[in-house]
Amino acid sequence: MAAQQEQAGLREAATIAFPGTEALGTAWDLYNQMIAGIPEGVFLRDYCSGLNWSCVEADCGMGVAFTVRGGGKRTYKKDLRGMELRQVAELSKSWCFQEATLGIVSLKAE
Repeated sequence: MAAQQEQAGLREAATIAFPGTEALGTAWDLYNQMIAGIPEGVFLRDYCSGLNWSCVEADCGMGVAFTVRGGGKRTYKKDLRGMELRQVAELSKSWCFQEATLGIVSLKAE
């Protein structure tokens, strides 16, 4: 647990955000509501973005989904381990479908 908290401290400055997706009345409302439903203080332990399936393991459980490829270029290239699950779930709003898959899987882990 101490190592996980230490990792979290290292990742505090690393935030995932997609400007323009927070406005009310947009198509992103559903994603924002689901992300807001993830409790604070829940951390991502491990993840795998596989050829066919992706998964995350968090303090609260696991999430699995089919890996979707394509879309835009990756925007977030840092290690996600030790980050808050709520932050990782922000990737669900990425136009890089592989990143978005990890975001959706994070939502499913909650």
